[in-house]
This record gives sequence, C-alpha cells and structure tokens, in this order.
Amino acid sequence: MTDFDVIISGYGPTGAVAANLLGQRGVRVLVVEPSRAVYDIPRAVHFDGEVMRIFQSLGLAEAIEAVSGTASHLAFVNAWGWTLRSADVSEAPRTQGWPVGNFFNQPLLEERLRGGAARFETVEVRLGARLDGFAQDDEGVDARISRLDVGGAATGVETVRARYLLGCDGAGSPTRREAGIELEDLHCHEPWLVCDLILDDDVDFRRDALQICDPRRPTTLVPCEGQHVRWEFMQMPGDDPARLEDPETARAMMAPHMHHLAPGLTADRGRLIRGKVYTFHSLVAHDFRAGRAFLLGDAAHQTPPFLGQGMCAGIRDAYNLCWKLHGVLEGRFRDDLLDSYTSERRSHAMRVVRDAVRAGAIIQTRSRSRALLRDAFLLFGRLFPRLAPEVGWAPRWSLGPGLWEDAEAPSWESAHGHPIDQPEIRTAAGQSVRLDELLGDGFAVLGLGVAPKTLLDDSGRAAAQRLEVRCLHVSSDEDGDVADGTGALADWSARYGPARVVILRPDRQVYGVYDAASDAALGARLSAALVSLDERVSGEGLSSAS
Repeated sequence: MTDFDVIISGYGPTGAVAANLLGQRGVRVLVVEPSRAVYDIPRAVHFDGEVMRIFQSLGLAEAIEAVSGTASHLAFVNAWGWTLRSADVSEAPRTQGWPVGNFFNQPLLEERLRGGAARFETVEVRLGARLDGFAQDDEGVDARISRLDVGGAATGVETVRARYLLGCDGAGSPTRREAGIELEDLHCHEPWLVCDLILDDDVDFRRDALQICDPRRPTTLVPCEGQHVRWEFMQMPGDDPARLEDPETARAMMAPHMHHLAPGLTADRGRLIRGKVYTFHSLVAHDFRAGRAFLLGDAAHQTPPFLGQGMCAGIRDAYNLCWKLHGVLEGRFRDDLLDSYTSERRSHAMRVVRDAVRAGAIIQTRSRSRALLRDAFLLFGRLFPRLAPEVGWAPRWSLGPGLWEDAEAPSWESAHGHPIDQPEIRTAAGQSVRLDELLGDGFAVLGLGVAPKTLLDDSGRAAAQRLEVRCLHVSSDEDGDVADGTGALADWSARYGPARVVILRPDRQVYGVYDAASDAALGARLSAALVSLDERVSGEGLSSAS
C-alpha cells in the first residue's frame, strides 16, 4: 500500500507543471518544496509557443498570457551598433497556436501554476519540506522527507511511500545525487552578470530583444513583461564579481545601450531589483531514469540561456513523462514505456544544449579578429539570405528514438518526433477553436479529408477502443466533424506527408502518418498501426529502437 502514487521533489515551474498534469488525471500526488514561498526574483524570462501550448493543455494559457509579453524583433548587433541579423517576431508563423517568443515574470508565472495545481484534490503540497533521500524496491519508493522550520533547519523526518518519484529539484538535485546518476559535461561554463531593471511606469520603450556582440563585453538585452528589462553582461578576465554586482557598476554597463530601448533614455530610470553573477553551465544527465525515480528540468540538464530554452526543456520533460506515467499507474501501459522518457528526452535536451553552446560561442567571442569575421559573415547573410541561415524564433529539435511508428530515430525533416501544428479549426456549430481543444488528453487519429472510423477493420477498432483513441474527421469544407478553414493542416500534410491519416500521442507528438492509393489500403495500414501501437504500450512492449 502506498501513501501516494507520485512524489514530486521541487515546486518550481517544472514541478508545478508536473503536478498540474498528474492532478488533472486524478493521480495522487505529494509535492515537497523546501522554500515556503515563491522565490520573488525573476530567473527564467522566456518560453516558446510549444510551451504555451502545454499551458493551454492545463487550462492556464489565458492566465499566463496575462503576465507575459512578446518581443517585436530579435536582432544581433555588433560593437558599432550595426544590425548584423534580425527577425521580425510578428511575422513568425504561429504553428503551435501561440506566439513563438513569450517573455514573462517568473514569480507571477509560478503563482499561476501553483494556483492551477490547487484545483485538484488529489494534489497535496507541503512547503517547508525537503527530500533527504529515498530507497526503492520493485513496488515503490520510500522517501525520507524532513520538515523544516522558517530558518531551514530540520525539525522532524518521516518516510512516505509512493509508486514513483519525480526529481524536479534543480541543478543540485537530491534525487539525482541519491540515484547516483552522473552528468555529462559539454564544456561551457561562463560567468555572466544577470540584472533585472524595472523601468519607471512613464517610460515607453521598444520591445526588441538584442544580442549585443561586442568583444569588449558581450551583452544581452531582453524586454520582458510590463516594464521589466533583463540585462546580461559577460564577466571578462580580471573582473571582480563583487564589483560587477554593485548597482552603480551595473547601471554604468547599461548606460551605453539604453538608446536601444528609447532615444535619450538614461540608466538611472528605473529600479534595479537584482544584479548577480551566475555561471551558465552545459550539463546533461547520463540517464533520466533510475528505477522508479526520474529526473526533470535542471536536475536532468542545464543549458546556457542563449536560446531561451532552459525552463522550456523542463516543462517539455513533464509533458513527455506524465501521460506515460498515468497510463502505467492505471495498468493500461507497460512499465517499460517509461524507458522512452530517457531515450526521447535526453536526445532532445542534448541537441538543445549543444545548439545553445554554439550560439554562445558566436555571442561570447572576445577576439576582435574573430568578431570581425563573425560580423562579416552575418552581414553577408543579411545581404544574401539564401546563402546563410536566417535568424529564427522557432527552431525544431526532434525527440530521440522511442514510441514512434517508424523504427528510425526521428529527424529534423520528419513529422514524427515533433508536435503537429495547432491551427484554428471550425466546428460544426460554427465555432473557431484551437485544434487541441478537440483532441482530448489521450491518443487521437486525425483523418484529413477522410473519416478514420470508417476505415478501420475489426482488429483496428478493437485496438482503438483499448487505447481510448479519439477519431476526428477534418475536412476542407463542412463534410467532416470539423473544418480546416484556413488550410493549415493541409499545408502541414503537404510538408510532412503526404498524409491522409495521422496518429497523435497524448502529448500531441506525431506517432505516424499514413497514405495509400485506396481507402481499403489506407484502412489496412491504419488498423495495423493501431494494433502495433496497442501491443507496444500495453502488450509486447517497445521495440528495440527505444
């Protein structure tokens, strides 16, 4: 007998998203967090459209949108103020149904995530409580949890039993340490001064996010929500970190760049709420699972901030793991499905961290000669965009091998290993809704111009019933269950298909796409795919590819 189904150690954004995902599925959850209140200083400042789509799945998108903002442009600027490359964010396709770049206040975000978890009676939160170790057996985990006084001293210890443990407990993760999981070092450890400036209410300023590639001191400027501006300054050889953290020093470093926000704006306008030197790391855990314990967020991977993917990666971890965990807890899925969490997410995290390290190498160049070559290359690309990659706000990183119809590991060009686009869909009642609102929280089959239910044979129907699949006929007119009025799904099919039928996982990832010359052949392919999927998650287990 267990006290809980899942214990979550850590109640930052990753732990709070996991609590919401499990709570809305009725899973018995205990969250333990040493701090008694949300940390009141912003840390992460960016999330992308895919993460907002995850917030949408929690029913929290509008609440979080209210404490978020979007940038106007993303630009790389050199030491002379020349724009090397830029991207107009307003023109970026909203393939996930939301803006591709969102900037936010982390304390307000966490309050809304915690408020979301409070909706669920099955979620218990203990603040002022710390995971001090655990032991596990074939049936569950025994976690040692200390109660802490307001000063952080332990006042008592109890053992709580659960079936699984999620370590969302940060870079110094007690879960990772107790599990004995080592970190792989990607060799980027750079100290930067991170400052948060709250401009005066009467200051109107541009919303351009800038990477200022000055070899004398690389600098990042990011307008966030409201009057909040994030500044990051690279620590240079010979710098005294304590002096850098002095408010006068921080404002002096801001002064030459304030004109990017508004002409004539000076660095004394506003309240400096934080100036602290942090070392950005590039680390990925060798495994994200140790028996019944899992690592999520910074416990599993740490990335430099140059792509704005640190918090995003942790929230994607939770979205990938929690639907699988729920199915296993219900007895519908095999436990070895949980192994795909590491194989899918570690590969993805590794790509993100490596790309962030590469981006950092461009931004952090201290050599004047290398900076000149970099500037020339980026300017050349601006003049001849077909010959150099464009600056983008929505990079695609495929997940690793795991639960996919194709035995091959997903690639950048493939449909599977990536979420399907989320356009506005018109219902039979004439309402316009985002696609995910029609898919439920389980597996789904989309028929693009065809009714998928009518294609299935007896074995396919039985597999669909066991998997609790939701079938949806999407047409270009009024003949289906819903209409693809904008043609966005047809465009998606043309890019990654051609596809007449798509199987989607509960996390909106594309499991497989199918086409055939005749409806009979298509029905046979779809039925066989559903039977295979059913066997892999609940019958014969995952293939060796995972």
